[in-house]
This record gives sequence, C-alpha cells and structure tokens, in this order.
Amino acid sequence: MEPASKIAEVSLSSVENPGTSTETETPPDDSSSKDDGLITEDAVPGGDVEQGAAVSLARVVSTFGDRPECFANTLQEMSFVLMATVATATTSFLAGMAQIITVAVSQDLKMTQGQIAWIAAATSLVAGAFQLPLGQLADLLGRKPMFVAGLGLFSAFSLLLAFAQNPFWLLSVCGVLGLFSAMVVPPAIGILGAAYASPSRRKNVAFSAFSSGNPLGFAFGTILCGIAVQLSSWRAAFILLCIIWAVFTALAVWAVPSVESFDRAPFRERLGALRRFDYVGTILTVFGTGMFTAGLTLGPEDGWASPEVIALLVVGAVALVVFVLWERVFPTPLMPPHIWKDRNFSFIMLVVLLGNMGFTSISFWAAFFMQDLQRLSTLNIAVRMLPMAIGGLIWNIIAGRILHRVNNTVLMAFGSVCYLAASLLVSFMKPDSNYWAFMFPTFVLNVAGADFQFNVANVSYTVLSFLAA
Repeated sequence: MEPASKIAEVSLSSVENPGTSTETETPPDDSSSKDDGLITEDAVPGGDVEQGAAVSLARVVSTFGDRPECFANTLQEMSFVLMATVATATTSFLAGMAQIITVAVSQDLKMTQGQIAWIAAATSLVAGAFQLPLGQLADLLGRKPMFVAGLGLFSAFSLLLAFAQNPFWLLSVCGVLGLFSAMVVPPAIGILGAAYASPSRRKNVAFSAFSSGNPLGFAFGTILCGIAVQLSSWRAAFILLCIIWAVFTALAVWAVPSVESFDRAPFRERLGALRRFDYVGTILTVFGTGMFTAGLTLGPEDGWASPEVIALLVVGAVALVVFVLWERVFPTPLMPPHIWKDRNFSFIMLVVLLGNMGFTSISFWAAFFMQDLQRLSTLNIAVRMLPMAIGGLIWNIIAGRILHRVNNTVLMAFGSVCYLAASLLVSFMKPDSNYWAFMFPTFVLNVAGADFQFNVANVSYTVLSFLAA
C-alpha cells in the first residue's frame, strides 16, 4: 500500500496509522479523481458543504477535525449524530421488544409459534426490501424531509400496535413499521457522508456512534420493553415506543441539517428525476427479497419440502436474479452493478452480512432461551441483557479512538473472532448453566463483534465513496 500522504486506498485498511506513514504535504487542488476505488487527491473537508482549503490525508487523520459548517453549533452536531444513531436503532429496537413480549402477546392474542416469529421478521423483511428504493428517493426528493417523515410515521403507527386485537392487525402494522424504518437509514447515511467527507478523528467518532445504533437499539429495546411489561402490559411497551420516537421526531426537525448532494432543483426537474426512477428494479427487489425471506422464515415451521416454501424460495430467487440483470441495463439503477467490482467493498458487505446474521441469531435465541427454558420474568431478562447496552457503548468508544490507529483488517478479524466465541458459548449452554460463565460473556462478545465490524464498514472509504457517488 502506498503511504497515506500519497494515496488513500479504498479498502479495509484504508484508515492509516499516522505514526507509521510518511507525511508529505501537497499543494491544494480544486480537482479530484476517483479511479477503481482509489482516492488520489488531498481531502477537502465538508463533502457537500465546503469547509476550506485542502490538507493532506495523513494530517487530517491525525487531528480531531473541525465541526462541519452545516451545523450551527456543537449541540446541533451532537444532536444530529444522536438522530443518525436512532435511525440505525429503529428496526433493532423493535426487534428487541419483540423478544421480550413474545410470551405475553401469544397468550393475549392466541398466536401460534410461527406467528410469533413474524413479529420481528415482518419489520426486518419490509425494511430490507425497501431500503434500496427509498435510498434513491431520498437522494431525489431530499434527505431531511424523508428522515423526519420516517421518524414521525414510525411513532404514529407504533401507537396502533398498542390496540391490536388479533395477530393480523399486529403483524400488518409491524410490516408497515418496517417501511418507515427503511425511510430513515439512507438519509442518515447520506447526510453523515456529506458532512464528514474527510478522514479525521471527529468523523470516526460520529460514525462510531452511528454504528452503535443496531446493537444498542436491540439492547435498549429489550430493557425498556421489559420494564414496561413488568409494570403494566405488553401494550404499554408500544405506547412507550410511540412516545420515545415522537420526541426524536421533534428533535430531528431542528437537529438534522439540510445537506444535499445536489442543488435545489425546480419542481419540474424533480418530476423529471422521478420519471427516471427505477420502478421495475423496485418491484423486483421488493418482491424478490420479500418472497425469498418469507420462504426462509416459514421453512422451519411448515417444512422445507412444503409447496408454499419451495414456491416462495424459487420465485424470490428468480426475481432477485432478474433484478441483477435489470440493473446492468437500466441507465439509473437502484444499485449500480459496478460497485461490486471492487473486491474490498464486496468483502466488507459479505463479512458484515454474515456477522449480522450471527448477532441477530444469538440475541433472538438468548432472549427466547431465558423466557421459554429458564422461565425468567421480563424484567429479569431485561437486566440480564443489560451488558449488551453497556458493552455496546464501551466498545464503540474504544472503536472510535482506535479506528485511525489500527489496521481495519485487524478490527474486522477481531469482530469475527468475537462472533465465533459468542456462538461457541451459546452452543454449550444449558438451562442450568451459570449466567456469568456463559450468558454474560456471550452478550459482551456478541455486541463487540457487531460494533467493530459496523464501525469499519461505515467509515470505510470504499463504502463512503460509493455512497457519495
């Protein structure tokens, strides 16, 4: 790899250790070039918001960095980073709640085991299916309006869950919440990438906080929901969810800056952009992702050889293949195919995908284990899962301080080892196993794996360069 002062390679090891690099100042240059994942220019702070003269990459990484000009003061900046963290926590917060209320909801609404699994699956399924099209819409129509609307609608529809009278009502609204949670993540990433375009420790801190949203959302979802259920009922948990997200919505109106990667265009130009929107790709990815994931979810309950499961898996897989082929020929695709040509980007996405599968599985089954086999109360379960929340905060603080010092490949490997160790611990766990010997280290290691891998992925120059493109 070239020295950091000469070239910033778009890879897992793109955050160089300034103590080992040769710092060579280069004169400011208004031009920049991107070629095959390589950034060969001196970084200009601010991205979409111009911040000043160019400085060398090595020097920026070794300094904390200036506050982006899109923020009026440090309080607004901190509030926005909190809102961005909330964006990633929205889906996982609801998933954490679902683990705690399964027994109470199933008894109240007479739900089957398969229906219970769909409480969390419906939200995640819809959120994943609509992430790409909503991300493109956010770029076309404006990031801040979509962000605020997503939070507000999520809050309003959460209240409907508190009055659910049957499984269909509950699961349908959970699916709708997945749509609204998908509305907030792409704008949050876009604004973060625009405001913190240049490498610095300040950017590392911001993206570390953003990365903590997924594990912390799950942990706080279980804790707050456990307290609400213990004091009242499972319906109170959704009322609490509505109140919390209503407060976040009000804060987002002030905290989220209007930072865009385009000039404010007239209404006619916006309509023209909507005409170029990839509607066919949206249909293919929504139905493909939805059907394939539904097949995977129904398989263990209905049997993998059942006709409906086979049909869902086959049709979903075919739709996704057609989606890939369509994206190669459509002029303005949802997901430009060329991004996968960068092996580092592809590797990051694969590792994060597999790691997140491990994190979600361990979190889900650990909560279910304590409810169904150990027969613990909801409050007791929430307290036992508290190390995930505390550990998530600690690991993210550590990650934010070492991202610019440690080779990111090492950090990704460390996260994978943490996932592996957590999986091994739960595989040997029994109902009478000691909490401190098995469950406690499992939670700490599980959230460590998520925090380090999400941090590396979110600050990777590869990922950010494609997001800004």
